[in-house]
Amino acid sequence: PIVIARPGKPRDWEIDVELLKFAEPKTPGEQTFNVEVAKMVREIPTDRSGIGRNQTYSHNAWMRLTWLSPRLISARIEGYEFSGGAHGNPFTVGLNIDRKTGRKLVFADAFDHAARAKLADACLVQISPEKVRRGMEAPKGDELKSLRQGIDEGLSRLDTWNFSARGATIIYGNYAIGSYAEGAYECFVPMARLKELAKKDFPLPE
Repeated sequence: PIVIARPGKPRDWEIDVELLKFAEPKTPGEQTFNVEVAKMVREIPTDRSGIGRNQTYSHNAWMRLTWLSPRLISARIEGYEFSGGAHGNPFTVGLNIDRKTGRKLVFADAFDHAARAKLADACLVQISPEKVRRGMEAPKGDELKSLRQGIDEGLSRLDTWNFSARGATIIYGNYAIGSYAEGAYECFVPMARLKELAKKDFPLPE
């Protein structure tokens, strides 16, 4: 590990980034993983121009592996960024790589159109009552239709997914399917259901 620390000050960036990489990458997937992590490092902001007086901007990111096997690397990156405005924004993204081929996996690698519709319906069943628990009115009519559309669009990108031995988690960040105040939503797909819906050659956790 390499740790660099210094005090923050106004008109500067407060940076806290914890990422992972393979020390000696051997497979194409491990090499791709390290390339993706290097991109994240290059994207760490350092430009101080435009930072208002007495403001300190923030860029935080933390990575953990949710699954590692001979076929699949799945990582979850969570973080927070403030670059002016009324508030900062948290974020969660997934990184899923075929360890053998080195390809970044996409939704079409895992599911067909029929499976996508079933996943959207299942996530709607989870998220609708969660909105009520958070103080929102139960979605009905056009609102329910719009919510399902947002759920469908969100799960169609595999960078919202993380895989583990238990199944998969789909993350809907702030604003994705609700207001900022509602926060992020999650949809969990158990492993048994994934095995029913995923394409046969997709490298699910075993």
